[in-house]
Amino acid sequence: VLLTSFFYVLPAVIFQSSTDLKNDLPLLFFVLMAFYAFREEWWYLAAALIGVAVGIKITAGMALIVMLILACRKVSGKIGAIGTASFILGVLLFKQGYGNVYGISVATTQIVGVVLLLASTVLWYTSYRREKYDKKIAKKMAIFVGVILLTLLPWVIKNSLIDGVPLTVDNYVASSAGETDLRFDGYTDGCTINSGLGDEFSQYVVGIDGDKADFLSLLKMPWQMTMNEGFTGIYVDISFVFFGILPLLVWYLIEKKDKKFQWLTALTAIYCFLLIFFFNGIVWYGFPAVIGLMVLMGILLENYEKDSWRGEKILSLIIKTALAITVISVVFVRVASSGQMEHLAYLGGIISNDEYTETVNPGLMDAKKLMGEDTIYKVGSAMYFFADTDATFYKDESLDTFECLLNVNGEEKTAEILREKGINYISFDFTNLLDDKISEDIKSRYLDLYNFGKKYFKTAVQKNDYVLFEIQ
Repeated sequence: VLLTSFFYVLPAVIFQSSTDLKNDLPLLFFVLMAFYAFREEWWYLAAALIGVAVGIKITAGMALIVMLILACRKVSGKIGAIGTASFILGVLLFKQGYGNVYGISVATTQIVGVVLLLASTVLWYTSYRREKYDKKIAKKMAIFVGVILLTLLPWVIKNSLIDGVPLTVDNYVASSAGETDLRFDGYTDGCTINSGLGDEFSQYVVGIDGDKADFLSLLKMPWQMTMNEGFTGIYVDISFVFFGILPLLVWYLIEKKDKKFQWLTALTAIYCFLLIFFFNGIVWYGFPAVIGLMVLMGILLENYEKDSWRGEKILSLIIKTALAITVISVVFVRVASSGQMEHLAYLGGIISNDEYTETVNPGLMDAKKLMGEDTIYKVGSAMYFFADTDATFYKDESLDTFECLLNVNGEEKTAEILREKGINYISFDFTNLLDDKISEDIKSRYLDLYNFGKKYFKTAVQKNDYVLFEIQ
């Protein structure tokens, strides 16, 4: 009860429950139910639930990998499970080495991947020689994997058979309909184009005003994920204060021979590794890892409570004190910053989707009424607000493309280029222009686009901090 209550007062959870309405908390339900079913030996139900979770969002793939390792432990023992973990991580490192955010070279990442792949074959062979395989469990494992694939079929049918989207990992990860990749070859020579507004990973690991992330940034991550240097108010997330308890977890691992505790620690560590290296360390993707850490703390509390005050029981008091500090901090630091009424009204079904959209993004509903099968140059506003339109969107969130076009070609030529490329509207949510947390460079670009649109195009819609320019 204590840890469950603690989870629901974490700032990240409060933020997602009342303000930043992503699907990671509902996704957590399917992930936790899948692991509960697996623990109860309901393998096929667990497979169906984890398959549904991955179909909802690719980030559930981290939980899927952890569950596959657990299942392999049932089939081939500890060595086989370690071999499976080594194989999966090896494949990921070898295939995704080109996208590493720590500045580690592609060659180094791929070499580590190959070493892990070779190690997995040795471990599997050793497991095969030592373990006595139960054919019934092996068959159960095969059906388990089959059920996971079966529950993913609706996604495959919808995207590949109905919409004709090629079945690739990149398309699955993108998961955004209606996006287009316009080419400006010949007009942007000498420029670096990056359509993303900043780097969420760098903001969490280095800070918005920090340098580019590198491998040493890992040492700073616990502090940065907690304090978010460069941010104020709702972005200061003290939910990671309890990471200070990690030394106690390590001590318990060394002193006690608790195999369940050891396995839970290892699997939580694997999840955290996947989160950091392949999902940019984004906090809300790590909710299952937070649950894992809390379960470990619960085990510590149970065991320390059994001892005397002169012994380990004092450690129980340390854990409870850390939890209390976090809860008190949430109450005094965060509650006043969250819980906007329109978000809560939408969650409670009091207002409709359109009413909610108009409340949080005034002008967007009027803009959507004008959008047919058009090409939209989009800056700002989340893509899910446009999910029910027939338009296609070119995203230039950091305005790298626009700034490059402007510098290379000048204003008049840039306007001609946008017409030439068949762009019908510029959808511009300039909320960030009014935000103190973004860099002066981004602010300058936003002002350039606003003034450019006013000068060369018709203002079709303008409300508050949103404007839709029509390119005639």
